[in-house]
Order: sequence, then C-alpha cells, then structure tokens
Amino acid sequence: MANADSLTGLMKWLGRDEWRQPFNQLFERHVGPPCERAGIAPDEVADKIGNQNAMVMWGCIFEDFLAYDLDDDSNIVDDYLKRRGWKESVPNKRYMTALRSSVMSLYEVSDIVRDQSFLARDLLRGGDLVRISEKSATHSLKQWDRHYHAVLDQAVPMLENVSPREAAETKKGREKLIAWLKFIENANARQDPHSAMAAYDLGWMWEELGIAHLRR
Repeated sequence: MANADSLTGLMKWLGRDEWRQPFNQLFERHVGPPCERAGIAPDEVADKIGNQNAMVMWGCIFEDFLAYDLDDDSNIVDDYLKRRGWKESVPNKRYMTALRSSVMSLYEVSDIVRDQSFLARDLLRGGDLVRISEKSATHSLKQWDRHYHAVLDQAVPMLENVSPREAAETKKGREKLIAWLKFIENANARQDPHSAMAAYDLGWMWEELGIAHLRR
C-alpha cells in the first residue's frame, strides 16, 4: 500500500534547482507570518516545537507543494512522473497523482476507529462527511481535531474562485471575504453549543488576512 515512504523519489526530485527555490518560497509563505508574530526565525522552529513536530510541518508543506502550480503551470509531480515515472510502482504513481489533485483545507476529525479509519468534514468548503481509511493517522488524531493547511491560498467558490489572500487585496474582495467568514462562523454557531465546532474561533483567519478591524 502506498504511503509517505512512497514519496522518496519525489523528495529527491525536490533537490533539483527548478523545484528547490519555488518550494523554499512556499515554505516561507507558510512559516514566515507565524514566525514573525512569534518573534522567531524560521530556522528556530524546530527548537521551539521539537524536531518531530517540525518534520510534520515540513511534510504538510511538502504535500501542499505537490499540488502547487508554478506561474508557468509546471508542477513537480507532473514533471517527476513524466521523467521518472517508469521507475515507480503503480500504487506509488496513483498516490502521487492523488496528492497532485488534492486540496488543502481545514478539517474536523471524528469517529476515529483505531488502526482502521476516521471521518473528516471540510469546515470551510462544506460537503458531507468522508470516511478516510488510514491506519497510522488513527494513532495520533484526537476526536474533533482540526487541521489548518493552506486554505488561505486556495480558490474558494464563494470568493469567485480566488483565494482568501487574493480577495483581501481589493475592496470588493474584502466584502466577499467578510461574508464568507461570517457564513462559516454562523454555521458553527448553529451547532450544539457544547460541540467543538461551536467553540472554534476563526479570529486567527481575520488577523492573518488583515481584516480583523472589519470583524463585527
């Protein structure tokens, strides 16, 4: 079965000049703002959160990069499979292709069955609960966990298919952005008041997007 170890070839491919710099730029977009707020340099993250957590963070950013298109529409997975795909097994290629088309978001995790699966709900894009078959993740996930990835840089239908960061750059975009965030907050408020969803605070998103002063 394909897993993170199946990406060894892609990780080596990341060392090529044409991919190393774009990845470093994406890495900075992920860790730069929170590091600035925390008053630390990016190379101090591992010392602050521990090597294991730093590796998990790096893995999340790496997987985000696998779905990332450069300005010339090139993508590391497409490039690797075209030039080295013949070396990979069918399961590995399927796994890479799935990551290539994946969408990072904010998910709520529930109904964890150890060594088997868990349910995931996309809190930002909506939709039905999805059963995820994943053995190792069930050991570390906790009921009602939420995982923030790169949703602020992903296209959102309610924002006319631009990312929240892009929407925040114009007056019209900010108006739609406020409506989108309020839509999420109102949806959470309608949940059971004792649930984790009802207690979740999106304040960090308002701050991150520079529109906290517009929050009512």
